[in-house]
Amino acid sequence: MAALLEDIFDIKDVDRDGKMFAKVSRIVCESESFKMGLILDVHSEIFPATKGEKFRLVLTRSLFNTAGFNADDDDDDVDTAEELEGRLDGSKMAEFDYVCYGKIYRIESHDKSDETSRLACYVSFGGLLMQLIGDTSNLQGFRVGKHIYLMLKKLAF
Repeated sequence: MAALLEDIFDIKDVDRDGKMFAKVSRIVCESESFKMGLILDVHSEIFPATKGEKFRLVLTRSLFNTAGFNADDDDDDVDTAEELEGRLDGSKMAEFDYVCYGKIYRIESHDKSDETSRLACYVSFGGLLMQLIGDTSNLQGFRVGKHIYLMLKKLAF
């Protein structure tokens, strides 16, 4: 599994503008290693989030350590849910609390006069949105129109 991005994020705020939908929370986070900003919509019953919590985030194009099921693969050959489940048995999904599949729909400059070159990457996971802001060096593998997997794992501290 070649990760496009892997880091630990601190939740700084949850639903700061109020709750828009009953089962969706918008979390505002900052990464520990790369100092990236993250705003992410999550299904609050599956991944309940609280200010001050930490989680591991992995963004990847594949769920496997070796060549295999890629986010942009054409999966017309999968006929049933059982066949798909069989293909996913060896995936990294079991190690995470929350997994989504989405599409990068916009990347734009997010420069400020006092900062180095930064980008904002926008992804939609079936209507749940993500904004990731960071240095261009940390977002090199991201391309508009590409599909990615988001995987989150809460950390105990």
